[in-house]
Amino acid sequence: MNSAVLDSGPLIHLSELGVLDVLSDFEVLYVLPVVWEEVNEYQPQALISTALQLTRTESPMIDTGLTMLTQALSLD
Repeated sequence: MNSAVLDSGPLIHLSELGVLDVLSDFEVLYVLPVVWEEVNEYQPQALISTALQLTRTESPMIDTGLTMLTQALSLD
């Protein structure tokens, strides 16, 4: 399955430009609740695009080892 996780900035700005269809290559587009709320506040029409399958989802649990590694390497 071809999927992606969206952040609010690209979703808002692609909608403003009227080019949300560039995301149509993805079968499923995952949107975290905090992103959904921000897009809903600034560009709500982006969330009602019939051409895209936006799926509201929770953040996955992050592995403790991965968290320690990102902190050790000063990664965000």
